[in-house]
Amino acid sequence: MGNSYPSDWNSRRRRVYKRDSYKCQNCGNQDNELHAHHIVPISKGGTHKISNLITLCSDCHAAIHGNTMAPSSYSKELLKDIQRILLKSDIPTKEAVEISEKLENNPYIMESAKEIQRELLKREVDKITIKLISRTIEIRKNSSNQER
Repeated sequence: MGNSYPSDWNSRRRRVYKRDSYKCQNCGNQDNELHAHHIVPISKGGTHKISNLITLCSDCHAAIHGNTMAPSSYSKELLKDIQRILLKSDIPTKEAVEISEKLENNPYIMESAKEIQRELLKREVDKITIKLISRTIEIRKNSSNQER
């Protein structure tokens, strides 16, 4: 932390985490390292007031500052489902882990059912597993749309 942070920064940060129920306010993650993010950046006239701070997980915070796509709770839950299916399938564990990592490291793929299917076909995943994953995507998408 630079000298520009107030002396009670750690206390403010913890109060923001508590206010936000120790949960990323973008994706809902509670397992990742948490960060206090300035809603209006200091460089744009924002302050260190608690009302200008929001809790983000490290992935979402990095995405905001790196101008990349932040993971959504939809894509994170879907990834967990896909990982479970892959590990229960006939695919060798090493291959399942490689596919999971490829999907996890590219949130753009996770937002597109067709891209996920393309990735699975490239890896020669069996059609039954692909069908199961496709159905899971469909179910997740429908439940996600109903929540909005």
